[in-house]
Amino acid sequence: MLVLLVEDSPLEGLLQEHVLKTHGYDVQWVKDLQSAITRLHSIVPDIVAIDMILPDGIGTSLLPVIYSDPRLKNVKIIVTSGHERMVQGPHMQGVHKILVKSLDLVQLVKAIQEIIVSPSIG
Repeated sequence: MLVLLVEDSPLEGLLQEHVLKTHGYDVQWVKDLQSAITRLHSIVPDIVAIDMILPDGIGTSLLPVIYSDPRLKNVKIIVTSGHERMVQGPHMQGVHKILVKSLDLVQLVKAIQEIIVSPSIG
């Protein structure tokens, strides 16, 4: 199971990557939107975990890139944010899980396990 982790915070990224790898997931970690877009041209992850605030834009601007690529039609999406209001509204349509930081890393692993078993959106 391949997870593309889009997280600009070095500490959070290292922690999330470590916890996910410890739970048996393959992880590719990028730190901004442009790197995520570039990586998505060469891989098809099972899960994309996107931080909402990134150095080069808002994490949800990655969603149209994912939705428009037929290779990525089965990708499950998790959005994380420290700002609860940012993860509410129609721009979150198609997101499988929303996690509000301060992110409990066990919560991230649980969210991935839940959408693998029951991939409903919302």
